[in-house]
Amino acid sequence: MNEPAPNGFSSSYLQLCRQHRKALAILFRPATWNWVLSPDGVANVGGTPRALGESEVVIPRLDQLMDQLRELAEVVVIDCLPEDVACLAFDENGSTLVNVVADDPEGAALQALLLLARQSADPPIKR
Repeated sequence: MNEPAPNGFSSSYLQLCRQHRKALAILFRPATWNWVLSPDGVANVGGTPRALGESEVVIPRLDQLMDQLRELAEVVVIDCLPEDVACLAFDENGSTLVNVVADDPEGAALQALLLLARQSADPPIKR
């Protein structure tokens, strides 16, 4: 696993957020106490949500990712293994929609959400 940044997020999760900035801007708006990633680093939104700058992206918390995933899948499972974490999502028939493995729960959930959002979006969500 990656070493966590001072805000508790792994460097791989922050990199994933940076890579998918446009998709995250569609899926999330800053909420109270969210972290925001900018070219200058990571900052906390604080008690009053604000609009994002052009180069900023919300760093979603795990609970926010799970809420979004539950809107797209009937069942969502986070499976913590000794070396990595899996996020699985299933439809109402028990068929697997996504099965993603990452270094941390947030990274696995974000990758699963991006895959499901791209499948269900019209027009499709792009990176």
